[in-house]
Amino acid sequence: MSEIIITQQQNTLDSTDDDRIFKLQAPITIAITTASSENYSDCDSTSTTPTPLDLKKDSVSIDDLIINTDKKQSKVYLTPESIKNCNSKLKSVEPVNFSTNKKRSFEECANDSDEVCIKKSKSLKENWDDLDLKESLDIKMVVEYSNDIFNYLYQREVETIPTLNYLTAIDSEYYIKPAMRAVLVDWLIEVHEKFNLTTETLLLAINIMDRFLSTNKVTMSKLQLLAVTSLFMAAKFEEVKLPKLADYSYITDGAATQDEIKIAEMYMLSSLNFQISSSNPLNFLNRILKTDKYNSKLAHMGTFILEHSICCHKFVDIKPSTLAALSMFLAKHIFYSTSNQSSNIKASVVSKEDTKRIWNETVKHYSGDIDILNDTKFQELSKELIEEIAFPTTDLSSLVIKYKQSSREAVFFDVLYWCRDRSADEFKGLFD
Repeated sequence: MSEIIITQQQNTLDSTDDDRIFKLQAPITIAITTASSENYSDCDSTSTTPTPLDLKKDSVSIDDLIINTDKKQSKVYLTPESIKNCNSKLKSVEPVNFSTNKKRSFEECANDSDEVCIKKSKSLKENWDDLDLKESLDIKMVVEYSNDIFNYLYQREVETIPTLNYLTAIDSEYYIKPAMRAVLVDWLIEVHEKFNLTTETLLLAINIMDRFLSTNKVTMSKLQLLAVTSLFMAAKFEEVKLPKLADYSYITDGAATQDEIKIAEMYMLSSLNFQISSSNPLNFLNRILKTDKYNSKLAHMGTFILEHSICCHKFVDIKPSTLAALSMFLAKHIFYSTSNQSSNIKASVVSKEDTKRIWNETVKHYSGDIDILNDTKFQELSKELIEEIAFPTTDLSSLVIKYKQSSREAVFFDVLYWCRDRSADEFKGLFD
């Protein structure tokens, strides 16, 4: 008897208290007889000479082949009766005529899928536009994963903000004066500019420093060491081309040696349980910016307001997504009131209708469903941020110089004057 032997390994999982060990069991052998009528003792006694399986005509699954099993030898034989039973189960499938099918481009197929998705999204929610679908052909935007990514970021941001605002909790053992932190943050901005690091690195460095200070007491003499080590850790996480360790030590003018930075890094990592990554507020800001087609001047305005809010001691324990929404809300008001683009928003007067137009249902969706006109906490934070920009309580001269530059379209002046006008008007018409 000639046989085709198919060997298949079986895995089992043995669990113990300490670990789990995979053990390989004896192989299962499937034998399919192809010709010969000798020795069918293991098969059905009524079996006749096996006929070959026509793979071109018929197709069967392995489950259909397992008809008769020899437990001792772990063999399965295919008999004529089993083939007949398999054939009776097969369903006729119409062949595809490839010669008559017209080849279609990738863009045509993508457009078809977009139309289906757009119709589906519109039927579910008519009020906002699905802007992700318009970027479906841009592989860098990973549109198919964007919702999952931001759901994770919304969950993660709660876990990676300071446990308390150590700058306003005067009774806390970790309290330090806001002016001291302002000096540190302003120095970090200056160093960050000299090293040509990304904005994400600066925001992560401030986040690491704030999280550490909210749970640890640091003497005044070690605050600069803490700040430079936070930037050192953030750059490792965010940057591709890193400054050398010696550069960090040199920039402190001898206040922190290389060994001290390494020791501080290890201690900070242990204190933070190695939780370095956080929901960077720039991710949320860019998502809202999508509703204005990533306008560059609007992006600079939003980033300046965002950095100002993060540098301000009053917003240390506010979620990054809320800070991003606050920044874009003010930036959109300022941008449309000062730009020459066609808009119904006047520079001198702000009304509730302007707010509705600026923060429509699409913007609301991409901000994480923040309802500005009905969210009283958001309104209070907006007014507080406007006052802080118009009349800052802490000196952030490096940040001001940074956004006075022409490379950032000198957005500082537009933001400052608008905030002072709104403060003088007592926020009239902004929300009511």
